[in-house]
Formats: sequence, C-alpha cells, structure tokens
Amino acid sequence: MAVTLEHALVYICDTFGEYAKRDGNASSLSKSECVALIENELPHIAGTKVSPEICQKLISEMNTNKDDCVDFPEYVVFLARVCMEFNAYFKESESQHKGACKK
Repeated sequence: MAVTLEHALVYICDTFGEYAKRDGNASSLSKSECVALIENELPHIAGTKVSPEICQKLISEMNTNKDDCVDFPEYVVFLARVCMEFNAYFKESESQHKGACKK
C-alpha cells in the first residue's frame, strides 16, 4: 500500500541527493546547487528565477554553521520552516474563508 507521507520523505531525501551530487560532493549543497534546487523544486515560493539577494538570504538562513554549504540537517530544518509557514498560511486562509480548505 502506498503511503503518501512516506513517499514525500523519500522524495525529500532523493531531491537533496540529486542536487548535492552535481558538484561531486553528495553530502552537501553548494551555493549554485541551492539556487538550482530552490528555483526548480520550490518555484511557487521562490519564482522561476530567484534574485541573487533572495538566494543569498535563503542560503544564509539554511547554512546555520556558516561553512558555505548546506548539509542535509540544515536542508531538513529549512524545509520544516517552509512547512510551518505553509501551515500558518493555510490556517489563516481557512479561517478567512470559513472552512473552504477543509478535506
């Protein structure tokens, strides 16, 4: 039986690996790999072309240990923050539209 949340978790891991290996270091994302991941995988959040300023801000927020690359734990924390923002948005939207977003 397919479990959607498990598929999402696998996709999160696979996506990190797909982008991280582009420069030969599969354990972290370089700045260019982060930009490509954000533009390609989060186009509705970031837009199809992310400005250098926005990129630098997002990468700085992700790169909490300031080693100029984003490792898997930093990536997961970033995605968790995005999920929390989505949740807040949907809760606000639901309350404004009186249940229009219910399952």
